[in-house]
Amino acid sequence: MSIDTKDKILAASVKLFADKGYAAVRTREIAESAGVNEVTLFRCFGNKKSIYHETFRKYIVRPTPEYLLQDVTDDIEKDLILICNAIVNLFKKNSRLIQMSFKEIIAFEEIEKELKNQPEQMIEIVKNYIESHSNQLTDDTDAVRSSRHFVNIISGATFHYMHHTELKDPYTLDECMNRFVKDFTRGILKRPAGC
Repeated sequence: MSIDTKDKILAASVKLFADKGYAAVRTREIAESAGVNEVTLFRCFGNKKSIYHETFRKYIVRPTPEYLLQDVTDDIEKDLILICNAIVNLFKKNSRLIQMSFKEIIAFEEIEKELKNQPEQMIEIVKNYIESHSNQLTDDTDAVRSSRHFVNIISGATFHYMHHTELKDPYTLDECMNRFVKDFTRGILKRPAGC
């Protein structure tokens, strides 16, 4: 089988699994959506469960330090905006996988574990970044707590904006996140003398 054929099947699968859930999707439906016959689908992957796992593996974007910290400089506010944008983009890139996994999370324990670990991985990366700038932080800044708040607020706001598109919010997600990061940064940074 060509890589192109496998990619077509996986692209069709991620959409169908996200829209309907694992149990509701039939292999014939995946094959038709991918423009291949069902025999080809089984030759490539063996069974529906393998397609599901391979779909997840192909499309997952992981929160690595390289991904979240790729353009940081040493300006904490600018860096936290970059990190915030990276987290938002990670959720956007993983949105179909998150959708498909929430529908069948109990059936796929290893996928559930991976998705549940992602926020903790992000928190750890942000904590390490904040701790590396401890000389610029207020004495009462707790890097662990601050990192947890930072990631949780970004995650919650991103889910809100992505999954409630029918709501009319006067601010875009970018505007909301930029304002949050400015306020967050002001709360953790030491103020210059006389301010």
